[in-house]
Amino acid sequence: MSIQLHLHQPGNIFRLLATTISGLESLTKYEIQDRGQNLLRTEDRSLLFETDLRWVYQSLISSRYSNRIYLVAGEFEWVSDFDELYRVISLVDWQSLLPQDHPIIIDATSITSELSSIPSIQRVATKALHEQITLRPQYGRDEIHIELLLKKNRLSILLDITWEALHKRGYRKESGEAPLKETLAAALVTLSGYRGNTSFYDYFAGSGTIAIEAAMIARRIAPGLFRWFRIISLPWHDEQMLDEVLDKAESTILPIDQCKNGDKPIKIYASDSDASMQAITLSNARRALVTDMIEWRTWSFETLSVDDLSLGQPLHWVSNPPYGDRMELSDDLRWALIDFLKHPLTRGGIIMADEHIHEELRRISFKNRKFNQGGMNAYFYSK
Repeated sequence: MSIQLHLHQPGNIFRLLATTISGLESLTKYEIQDRGQNLLRTEDRSLLFETDLRWVYQSLISSRYSNRIYLVAGEFEWVSDFDELYRVISLVDWQSLLPQDHPIIIDATSITSELSSIPSIQRVATKALHEQITLRPQYGRDEIHIELLLKKNRLSILLDITWEALHKRGYRKESGEAPLKETLAAALVTLSGYRGNTSFYDYFAGSGTIAIEAAMIARRIAPGLFRWFRIISLPWHDEQMLDEVLDKAESTILPIDQCKNGDKPIKIYASDSDASMQAITLSNARRALVTDMIEWRTWSFETLSVDDLSLGQPLHWVSNPPYGDRMELSDDLRWALIDFLKHPLTRGGIIMADEHIHEELRRISFKNRKFNQGGMNAYFYSK
């Protein structure tokens, strides 16, 4: 017999699971706690917390670093046979959580658990749901996803309230080669120490993701303002409450003429040696409401001078230079990057997967944080 750890009850308290990129747990934790929510548990790439419905909407709209947010419908210890799986899934009040006659997709993951057959887990779960609600076998934007996660015989029953992953902000319709996910780009900007009160540079901008995320931070634009969420199609959705949360998020956007450092306007400079990226960057910036902050430059990084650019003031930058399959670094570019990072007037950093740069910067005690980017280990070096 399994042990019930949690079972969702209709009401105003919601237990949520936020997933994130490995290495961003601490930032996501800070984000959750900064919103005053009750953090219950932090694990590898996931955080468990409780909040009320208003803050469920706030979490979806304002989270910069989460990949997905799930409602935890139930959590049970020691689910080791299919009869028990059926029983605990049937305990969930699906009629209060899901609409009738709707397409439902049941996804399952099993890690070192006695129940390991994914098709069998899905069949048993579907049968249990059929006892309470009518399912419609159609696919498309309307489908609702339920995730069954079995890990060492602990079952988490998760209802995806996100729809598409949260890194899909809605502004990036076009991109260059191997762009960063928006969530990682926002995290790098934050980890670099940027708070939106100075100008900012990205010298390998590509389609502008890092620059746009920096501009959104400077203007205090919530990243989920431009997209749709799965929660809207669920029976416990409160349209008026969502509108109130959206209105509040829009009211906190800082007008362009107030984005200043002293009396100087804050500018976000996006640069790339590929001039064709300019139109893509500015198109993406327009959808993110930051066109007036972004200035494009077609610069060759090897020829840049920190002293000329900074005019004696600290220069804040974050970049994602090409590496791996994207381009073999030349020695000139490699040493130009190292010199730029080491310059006393520069702040911020770069994300790279280059052994030569890694060894050189490790010798001079640069902070570094490891991420998996594009299937390879990359490091964010900052100071």
